[in-house]
Amino acid sequence: MRVRRSVYESPKASGAWYLEAIDPRSLCKRKVTLFRKGDPIPPSKRTKAKAKRKADEVLREWQEEAEQAKRDRGRILLADLLRQAVDEGEVSDGQKTLRETALRKFSGWLGERVRYADEVSVLLMDEYFGLLRANVKPATFDREVSIIRRAFNYAIERDLLSKNPVMRPGRRISVEQERQERRQKSITPAEWKLIKQACEAERAAGSYVRRRRGSLEKVRRPKERLPRYLLPCFKIILETGLRPGELVQLRWSDINQSDQLINVRHDVGKTGARKIPITEHCDSVLRGLEKKSVYVLTLPNGRPIERRVLTRATTRLFKRLRIAKTLYGFRHAALYRMAEFLPIHKLMKVAGHKKITTTQIYLDCEVSDFKDEFIARMAGA
Repeated sequence: MRVRRSVYESPKASGAWYLEAIDPRSLCKRKVTLFRKGDPIPPSKRTKAKAKRKADEVLREWQEEAEQAKRDRGRILLADLLRQAVDEGEVSDGQKTLRETALRKFSGWLGERVRYADEVSVLLMDEYFGLLRANVKPATFDREVSIIRRAFNYAIERDLLSKNPVMRPGRRISVEQERQERRQKSITPAEWKLIKQACEAERAAGSYVRRRRGSLEKVRRPKERLPRYLLPCFKIILETGLRPGELVQLRWSDINQSDQLINVRHDVGKTGARKIPITEHCDSVLRGLEKKSVYVLTLPNGRPIERRVLTRATTRLFKRLRIAKTLYGFRHAALYRMAEFLPIHKLMKVAGHKKITTTQIYLDCEVSDFKDEFIARMAGA
C-alpha cells in the first residue's frame, strides 16, 4: 500500500493533531487522531516531532495490514477448499455423502488451529492420520485419506496450492500378511458348494396364503427362500473376477458374444475400461438370463439391481450359513484361480488393478513350485 502521508494540526481545534493517509490507486482515505485538544503536551515543535513518529508507527501497521491482505488474496480458506472439494466432478449421492463425512471430520479435528489451506503441514496430517488409523477400520482409513488427498489435489490443479501436504501413508502390513488376509477372505470350494446348494433350493417347503385381487378366493403360493439373482451374480464374479459395482452396472451392450468379450466400462473408477474374456460357463449363465432391461442383472420387475441390495442379500445369506466372508470374496477366489495360469501383467489387465503391486498379492508361489522347470530350461539354454 503506497500512501501519501499528511500530518497536520486541526484548524478548528487548536492542539489536535491528525494523520491522514491516502492510497492513490484506490483513493482510499484513512484518518486517525494522534493528539487531541486538552492533552498535557502543548502544541510545539517537540509535539509535532512526536506526532510524526507516532504517525510513522501507525503507517507501518497499515502497510503490514495491506501486505497481509495482498498475500491473503492469493490464498484459499481451508473451509472454502473443503466445501468446493465435496462438489467436485459428477459423483453419486452416496459418494458425495462419504466426502462430506470425511472432510467434516477432518475440519472438526483441525478446529481453529488452521485457517488457510497452505498452513496445513505434513506433521499435522501425520498426527491426524495416526489418530484416524486407531479409531476406524483399514478400508475406512484408506477411503478418507484418499478423499482428503483429492481435496488438496483439487487446489493444486487450480494453482491455489503449490504442494500436497497429504503424504501417502506407508503400507500398514507386509505383502505376505496381506496375502494371507486376502486368502482368508476368499471363498473356498467347500463354502461355494454350501452357497450353491442354498441358492438352488429357491423354494421352501412351506407356503403362504395370498388373496387374489378382486376375488375372495385364496391362493397358496410357495414362499421364496432367496432372491433368484444371487446365484447368477456369484457365478459371473467367479468366472470373470468383476467387482460388485462393475457387475450391477453391466449392460447387454457391453457383452460381445461374437468376440467372447465383456467390455467393462461403467463404475471402473481410476482403473479405466478393460475387457474380460467370456468362459463357457459364464456364457451359459448369461444365456440363461432374461433380457428385461438394458442391464444384465435385474429384479423380477425389470429394475436394475443396486449394489447395496446385492450386498445386503449376500450378507443375510452368509449370516444364515455362518460364513464370515463378504461378496468381495468371490472376486478374491476368481483372481486366485487366474493367478495359477496367467502371468502377472495379464492378470493385472483382467483384474483392473492400477498398480502391479496390488496384483502381486494374489501370486502365492514358492521356488520349489518351479524349481524343476527352471533347471530343465536353463540346462537346455
